[in-house]
Amino acid sequence: MQKRGQVTIFIILGIVVLAVLAWLFFIKGDILGTITGDERADVFVASQVEPIKGLVDDCTRKQLVDSIIYVSRSGGYFDPPVGEEYCEGYTEDLECEETFLIAHSYVEGQNRLVMLDKFASELQDYMMEEENLNRLKGCINNGLNDFEDKGLSISNREFILGVPEIGAEEVYQKVSFNPPLEIKKDDYVATVNEVVASANAPLKRVQNVAADITECYMGMSIPDNYNSYCEFEGSMITFNAGWYGVDILKDSDIMIGNMNNCNTECVDCYFIRFDVEEFEAEFNVLLKEC
Repeated sequence: MQKRGQVTIFIILGIVVLAVLAWLFFIKGDILGTITGDERADVFVASQVEPIKGLVDDCTRKQLVDSIIYVSRSGGYFDPPVGEEYCEGYTEDLECEETFLIAHSYVEGQNRLVMLDKFASELQDYMMEEENLNRLKGCINNGLNDFEDKGLSISNREFILGVPEIGAEEVYQKVSFNPPLEIKKDDYVATVNEVVASANAPLKRVQNVAADITECYMGMSIPDNYNSYCEFEGSMITFNAGWYGVDILKDSDIMIGNMNNCNTECVDCYFIRFDVEEFEAEFNVLLKEC
């Protein structure tokens, strides 16, 4: 009887030990699983920050390119205060499909060419126009929704657009999130304060060329770097690309020439053609004599 009792005690102790070990193993596994899951959430959130910034950059850059093309076409203005109407396209019956306004760079003795700081603010006006801004917001929000389908929660999506900065060969557009854009999964959060998008466009050189044309036309100066504007058989005379057949500058990626549909009385008009990313743009210079 004594041996049988001892065996029973050992069996009970064994069961207790096994139960304790099983409980410890379960707790350890649960803790490790939680840590592993948390680490995965942390890594996943961190890995999505740059792609999300890339999305904002891509949407903004496309809109910035559109703004450069549109504003340049109108002589540096989003909504020119005064200028001349021109036709953008014609039907098969040669009727004008759509007109647009080109601002005066020169009118009746006054130099009205847009300066770089004004050019930049006009680009911002294009970006902030309601329809254009809604298109940009739609592009960004649709992309962020795709990231949420991967298991993220993204909040504070509202942003502010600064005045674009016109650099030597690029134009920069800052997108600021205030409060910061919040990217979350489980208890892990990452934030994005701002994204700076850029578009390749030589707007500084384009504006300098437009200034040279306008000042040469007015007889104010003969530009040192672009004497082909004003020099003809050794004589310095008023610039006119049509008279001289001047269409290629020393800058290989910029071209100037006469606008084909420039037939308004007392008006001389030229285009300055340049590349914006993979697209082509024209800055129009309109000189009104009377």
